[in-house]
Amino acid sequence: MSSDENVDLSATRPAEYLREGLLSPEGKPREGLNGLHSLGMAHRLKLEGTKPETVAALLASLVKASGRFIPKDPRIVDLSDGARQEVAAAWSATGPTGTGVLGELRAAILPCVGNTATLGAMLLHVERIHRQLLLVTVTPPDA
Repeated sequence: MSSDENVDLSATRPAEYLREGLLSPEGKPREGLNGLHSLGMAHRLKLEGTKPETVAALLASLVKASGRFIPKDPRIVDLSDGARQEVAAAWSATGPTGTGVLGELRAAILPCVGNTATLGAMLLHVERIHRQLLLVTVTPPDA
C-alpha cells in the first residue's frame, strides 16, 4: 500500500458508515462493513484500551438475546418492540458497552436493527470487530 492509499482507521465512525443501514437494498452487508469498517472499529477499540474479552462478552450477550428471534428457516421476520428492547438490553448486560467506542457503535447500530436480517448482520459485524481486535491486539505497532 503506497502512502497515498493509507487509511486513517481511527477516523472510522459508526454513525457515518451505518448512515444507510447494515444491508444494501439487495439485502447484502454494505460494502466495507465487515472489512475496513470492522478493522477501523477494532483499531479504535485497541487505542481506547478495550480488551478482546470485553467484545467477546458483548457478542455472547447479543447472541444469547438474539438466538430465539432468528427463525430456523431463511425468511426475514420483523422484530417486535420487545425483541428490540431485549437486544438493546444485551448491549448493557456486559458492563462498559454503553460508553466509549462500543457505546458509539451501540447508538449507531441499534436503530438499524428492525428484522432478523439486520439482526444477523449486526451479530456478524460485532463478531468481525472481535476477530479484527484479536488480530490487531497481537500485531506489533509497526507491522
